Amino acid sequence: MPMNGIVPLRDPFVGRAGELAALCEAFDRAASGRTTMVAVVGEVGIGRSRLIAELLTSTGGRAGGSAIGPCLERVRTPFLPLIEVLRGVGLGGDVDRILPDDDIAASDPTNERLIRRYHDIARLLLGAQRGHPYVVAIEDAQWADAATIGLLEYLAIARLNGPLLILLTLQSDAIEPNGTFAAAHARMRSSGLMTIRLSALSHAEAGELIAASSPVLLPRATAERIKDLGEGHPLFIKELLRTAIDAGHDVLTQPAFSSIRSIVLGRFYELSDADQRVLHCASAVGRVFDPRLVAALLDRSLSDILAALRRARNLQLVREQPIRNSDAIAFTKALFCDIIYRELLNAEARTLHAKIAQALEDAPSRSASDLAYHWSAAGDAVKALRYNEIAADDAAVLAAYEDAARYYDEALRGVQNGTHAYAALAEKRAYAAYAAGVAERTDELFSDALNVYEALGDRSKVIRMQIFLSRQSWTDGETERGYQHALRAVELIGESDPTARDFALAMAASYAVHLGRTDEALDLVSRGGTTPDPDIEARRLDTLALVHARRGERVAAFEALGHAQAAADAVGDPDLVVRVYSNSADIATLFGAAADTLRWWEHAVASAQNGKYIGRMAYAALGHALALIGVGDLARAQELYTLAIGTGVTNAAVSMLAVSAGALLRAYGIRSGAPPLSEDEALGMAIRSGESLRIGQVGAALASAAIVEERLGDARTILSRAVEALDTAAFAEELLTLAGIFSETDVRRTARTMLEVLGRRVDNVLARAGYETLLALDRHGSARPAALRAVAARLHDLRRAQLEHFVTALAEGSVPKPLRHGSALTSREREIAGFVADGRSNRNIAEHLGISERTVEHHVSSLLSRLGLRSRLFITQDLLDSANS
Repeated sequence: MPMNGIVPLRDPFVGRAGELAALCEAFDRAASGRTTMVAVVGEVGIGRSRLIAELLTSTGGRAGGSAIGPCLERVRTPFLPLIEVLRGVGLGGDVDRILPDDDIAASDPTNERLIRRYHDIARLLLGAQRGHPYVVAIEDAQWADAATIGLLEYLAIARLNGPLLILLTLQSDAIEPNGTFAAAHARMRSSGLMTIRLSALSHAEAGELIAASSPVLLPRATAERIKDLGEGHPLFIKELLRTAIDAGHDVLTQPAFSSIRSIVLGRFYELSDADQRVLHCASAVGRVFDPRLVAALLDRSLSDILAALRRARNLQLVREQPIRNSDAIAFTKALFCDIIYRELLNAEARTLHAKIAQALEDAPSRSASDLAYHWSAAGDAVKALRYNEIAADDAAVLAAYEDAARYYDEALRGVQNGTHAYAALAEKRAYAAYAAGVAERTDELFSDALNVYEALGDRSKVIRMQIFLSRQSWTDGETERGYQHALRAVELIGESDPTARDFALAMAASYAVHLGRTDEALDLVSRGGTTPDPDIEARRLDTLALVHARRGERVAAFEALGHAQAAADAVGDPDLVVRVYSNSADIATLFGAAADTLRWWEHAVASAQNGKYIGRMAYAALGHALALIGVGDLARAQELYTLAIGTGVTNAAVSMLAVSAGALLRAYGIRSGAPPLSEDEALGMAIRSGESLRIGQVGAALASAAIVEERLGDARTILSRAVEALDTAAFAEELLTLAGIFSETDVRRTARTMLEVLGRRVDNVLARAGYETLLALDRHGSARPAALRAVAARLHDLRRAQLEHFVTALAEGSVPKPLRHGSALTSREREIAGFVADGRSNRNIAEHLGISERTVEHHVSSLLSRLGLRSRLFITQDLLDSANS
C-alpha cells in the first residue's frame, strides 16, 4: 500500500571497497603531512558523494575538520566553493581578511595578488595539527569558477607539505577531451593528482544494495526490475526503490518510470499546485536557496514556505543545507533542481528571474554575479550589462582574472561597438585576459580596444594599447609585429612624454636585437636616455649586452649584463628581472659559462616565484629546465618542467619552451605531462617569430629528441626547416652543429658556413666547438675518432652534455642513444605499471600483452610491494616517473 511521503531507506555502503581503501590511504598520506589531492570521477548518480561520506565515517575523529564546497552551474562567483570550505572547517573568520582587496586597482595586469591569495588560503587549510588533516571536498568541480580551479592547480603543482586532503567530485564527461575540466585535470594529474573512476555497480552489487537499503522485503521480480532500470547507478537504484515502495511495485512496469526525470517529476506532481510553485521559484533561485527569499518572492508567510519545503523534503526532493547557514535549503541533487526548473515556461522563468533580481538588489549583502545572472535570465540587457561589469570588476579585485574576463565578455554583449563605453570594456577585458594568461585571445582583445580608441581619437589610449600590444606580440611569438607596435608607440608619443618615449624606444630596441638587427637596436638605444628611470636603464643595458653577444664581444657583453642585472634587481619587478636574467643566461651559454647560465636561470625562477608572477615563473622554469638538460641534470629539469606545465600558462613564449623541454625529457625516458602544443606547431611558431634564439632552441631540442629516438628522417626535416629560417646564426650554434652532422648535403653546407663565420670569433666557444666537430668529421682513418674525442672533451668542459653525448657516439662509430636512468622496476613491470596508471583492468592488460590475468595480478602485487602502496589506484604516471628517475 502506498505510503504518505517517501519511505526512509537505509543507507548501506556497497561495492566500493577498493575505492574506499584508496581514499583511506590518501587520508593517511595527508595525516603524515603530505598534502594529497584526489578526483572522484563518475556519472551523475554513481555514488561520488556517498564514497566521500563513507571516508569521513571510516576515519572517525582523526580529521581536524571537514567541509564541502559546492560548485553551482549557473552562477560561478570567484572562490565561492572555497569560501564555503573555509567556513565549514571553522575558518570563516579569516575569509573577509583574505578575499577583499578593494584598495588595489583592478586594472593591474599581474598575477601577483592571485598567487598571494592562493598562498594565504593554502596556509589556512594547512594549519590543522599534524596527524589531523582537514578533509575538504569540492563538489561538481566541473562547474568551478576559474579562480577556484586556479587554486586547486596551485595546490597540486606546488606540492605543499601539510595535513590536507582535497577531494574533487567530477562528472565523467568533464575530463574527456574538450571537457570543461579536461585541461586542468591533465595538468593536475601530471603533478600528482590521483583519479578514482567510479563505474556502475555489478548486477550482484546492485542486488546487495537493494536488499540492504529496503526496509521491506521486495518480490524478486521487483528487485530484478530495479536492477535492470537502475543500470548499476546507486542513485537511480535507490530512487526506483523508493518509488516502488511508495507507489506500488507495479508502477515500475510503466514506461513513465524508466528514467530519473520521470521519477523526480512523479514526486514533484504529487505536491499541491501551491507547493509546486514554491519549488519552481526555488529552482529559479538555484540549487541552494534561502526560504525567506522564496517567501518574499511569492508573498507568502515563511511558515507556509517551510511547510511546503517539509513536504518536499519528505519526498526526498530537497534537504537542509548547513553549509552556508542553518536556514539554507538545497535540492537533494543538482539534477533534481534542473529537472524542476525546466518544467517552467520561458515566460514564467523570465518573470521569476526578474523578481529574484529585484529582491537581491535590495539585499544588504547582494552579489553582483548573482544579479548579473538573474537580470540576464530575465532578459533585461541594461541591468545585465551593469552587473556583469560590476561582477567583472569584483573578480579582478580578487585577482580572479579569468572569471573577470568571462563577465566582461558577457557585459560587452550589451554594448554597441564603436562607442567609448565599448572601448573601455574591451580594454578591461583585454587586461583581464592578459593577466589570466589567455594568450590565444589577448592580442585580439587589445586590438579591439585599439581600433575603437583610434576611431574615437583618444591618442593617450591608443599609445597605451600599442605598448601593451607590443609586449603581447612578443609573448605570442610574433616579434616582428611587436617591434612594429613599439615603433608606432614611439611615433605617436613624439616629444610629448619623454619617459613614455624612452620606454617605447627601449622596447623597440629589445625586439630589434632579438630579430638580429643590431645596428637598428643601437640606433634606438642612442635615441633614448633622456630620463633616469632605472627600469628603462635596465632594458637599455640588457639590449646592449645582447648586441655585444651577437658580435662575439664577451667582455663588453658581461659588463653590460652586470649593470643591467643591478638595475633590474634595484627595480625588483619580476617581469623585468626574469627578462634580464634569462637573457643573461642565454649569453652565458653562448660564451661557455655554464655555471653562470644555471645561476642566472635559478635567480630568474626565484624572482618570479617570490613575486608570485605565474607567466614569468613558467617561462623561467622552462628556460632553467632546458639549461639543466643541457648539462645532464635531468631530475631537476623534470621537476621544473612539471612545475611550469602545471601553471596552465599557454602563451607562445612558454609553449615553445615547454615543447622543447618535454621532447628532450621524453627522449631520455622521462614522461612529465603533455606540453600544450604539438612539436610541429612549436617549430612553426619559432620560425614565425623570426628570432634565431627561439628557432635554435626549439629546432635543436626537437632534432636531438628525434635523433636519440632513431627518427633520423624527422630530425633532418626539423633541421632543414629551422636552418632555412635563420637570418642570423648567433644563439643557434647547437642547432647548426646538429645540422652540420645529420642533415642532407645542402643544409649541412649552409650550417657549416654559418658556424665557420661565428667560430672565427674567439669568444663564441660554442660556435667554435661546433665548427671543430665538423672539421673532425672531415678527418680520415684513426685521426677522425681522435679528433672527435678531443672535441667531446672540450664539450665536457663546457658542460654541454647533449652535444658531448652525440660527438662521443660519433667517435665510437655508433648511433647516439638516449641517456637513461636506472629503475627499481623490471621492464615488464614498467610496462604493466604504465597500463595500470592509465586505468586499464587486469583483463585488458592480459589481452594486450598476451599473458594470463594471474600473471598480471602477480606483477601488480609486486609493483605495490616495491612502491610501498596498498592500492593500484595510487599507481600514477607521476609516481612512475619519479621511480624511474
